[in-house]
Amino acid sequence: MRLRVLLVAVCLAVLSAPVLAQPVFVEAPLEGKVLKVQIVDVGQGDCLLVESPEGKRMLIDAGAMGRKNRLMDFLKERGVTELEQVLVSHSHADHLGKMQKVLQTIKVGRVISNGYFHTTGINLRVLEAMKERSIPMKVVAAGDTFKLGEGVEFQVLHPEKGADLEDEDVNNTSLVVKLTYGDVSFMLTGDAEHDTEAQLLDDHLKDLDADVLKVGHHGSQTACGNRFLNAVSPTVAIISCGLNNRYAHPRQKVLDALAKHGSKLFRTDQEGTITITTDGKKIHIDQEKPAPTAVPDAA
Repeated sequence: MRLRVLLVAVCLAVLSAPVLAQPVFVEAPLEGKVLKVQIVDVGQGDCLLVESPEGKRMLIDAGAMGRKNRLMDFLKERGVTELEQVLVSHSHADHLGKMQKVLQTIKVGRVISNGYFHTTGINLRVLEAMKERSIPMKVVAAGDTFKLGEGVEFQVLHPEKGADLEDEDVNNTSLVVKLTYGDVSFMLTGDAEHDTEAQLLDDHLKDLDADVLKVGHHGSQTACGNRFLNAVSPTVAIISCGLNNRYAHPRQKVLDALAKHGSKLFRTDQEGTITITTDGKKIHIDQEKPAPTAVPDAA
């Protein structure tokens, strides 16, 4: 009798569990109140521009240093003169490269970070630019949330509150945030590696499922482990990396894992800036350059 009662309870729980809506991918551009997320082609680095349906903008990281002003040209071409928020995932130069320039030339409402900055040149210059322009900084950790206008929500999953980030590998201090608009979600991982992924699986498993994954650490073999990939279960995966970069990113192991999972892959080194728009139910994806065609094997 107890077994029968237990089985009935399990069946009722399954039947009453909410069914997660699956987004629909469409060919035609979306209109109306849409969220736009652009993974900017900044070479071997990371940078995303997020624009809410209300037109509020947020920059996540700022690419590599270098002599080319790819990011500043990108922002100028789109008439970006104000950013409500800027998020710094972690304190490596390929994510902070043009941040000083951004802070000095564009009106920024606030900087969001994990609170840990190296005592190296680029980090000190970023902090000095914040001081010069009186830009406040909000330090966040797992459990915190923030918004970019109505309905555009960010949930912080890493690092944990009170973590001693000075003892961590810098990549594993990366802010991992989940961006949600309606039924559509994005997992943004910075350069988080396997250690961080393991902690996320232990502490935040129920929060990991997402439609779009910004693959960690530019597609390095130190990130995007199978268990983490299965937990996120992305329909779309984006890798931000430079063409023919010296690190050989993305690694074949990661590409094979994404292919096995069935995720549709986009790469900034091959397709340029990737633009994703969503109305919260449907998703449309544009790429700056056509995808490379496969070269047939020689006869």
